[in-house]
Amino acid sequence: MSGDLATETVADLVASGRIAGEAQISGTVTSIDARRNKAENEWAIVALDDGTGVIEVLAFPKNWTAIKPHLQVGKVATLTGRLNHNSRTGRLELYATGLVPTAP
Repeated sequence: MSGDLATETVADLVASGRIAGEAQISGTVTSIDARRNKAENEWAIVALDDGTGVIEVLAFPKNWTAIKPHLQVGKVATLTGRLNHNSRTGRLELYATGLVPTAP
């Protein structure tokens, strides 16, 4: 789990034009779409709304296993990861690498 990055807003990330690099975003989990890959490992797409916008966070199997117990729809979470510009959708995504623990 990580906590060395400054938290950024979705609106600021989009306005900056950044499409790569590390980022940390805090917001309310609005949906969790759990899926399975070809090897039957679970991963998920998590929608995170920080009040300025919504970003999809892709949590692949290794990282999903670590962060899954800490995420719940309707609760606030702070996630870290690598930014990615999805050329198919044109949207900015975050590939999750960790979760910053929050107070209960």
